[in-house]
Amino acid sequence: MTLNQLPPGKCAVIEQLYVPHILRCRLLDLGMVPGTRVQVRKYAPLGDPLEISLRGYTLVIRMETAEKIKIRPILSDGKVLVRSYEDVSPVHAPHRLFFFF
Repeated sequence: MTLNQLPPGKCAVIEQLYVPHILRCRLLDLGMVPGTRVQVRKYAPLGDPLEISLRGYTLVIRMETAEKIKIRPILSDGKVLVRSYEDVSPVHAPHRLFFFF
């Protein structure tokens, strides 16, 4: 799921940023690092940009950028939605070992 798909008022945890290097550095400097809790506050009347809240401040980002930020939704009881087995690639899952003979 990406940040642009999160409805207003819902919270999520940032999982990965798939943005160009310069923009990635800027977002990381602003505190948008993997593991950070974010909340979508509202969308602009025409849908772009969107306002998010994180680390005690409000940030407005373009939809184009929000589409490249992968998130994990937080459930109503405050727990983070666990990724399914299919979502985990071998690169991100060091516990998987593959043997080829």
